Amino acid sequence: MVSLSSLFIRKNKLRLKREIEFFISLGYTLAMTLDALIMLAGVLVTLVPFLGFPLKWDNVILVVLGVLVITLGIIVRRRGLVRRSAIQTDTVTSRGVPRAAEETHATE
Repeated sequence: MVSLSSLFIRKNKLRLKREIEFFISLGYTLAMTLDALIMLAGVLVTLVPFLGFPLKWDNVILVVLGVLVITLGIIVRRRGLVRRSAIQTDTVTSRGVPRAAEETHATE
């Protein structure tokens, strides 16, 4: 005999599988970028006051989302600075002379 709870669990697993296949078919990936997480946190910050949670829950949720946005912002900034410095060290030496020009003067 099959219980109702096992039927419910099986039905939800099938529904979840179909939803995942639908999103993949649209071209979405399940891995979110940091930018997408920041946008999602912004949407949640906008919607939380209207969802009907008690005031204390609202405060806690908003603080957690705020910390998340700050953390993600720091991570994005650090990645940008690392990329920027890598590009600058590849094209310009410490004296501000492009590497290609410095190498041609050194060989003459």
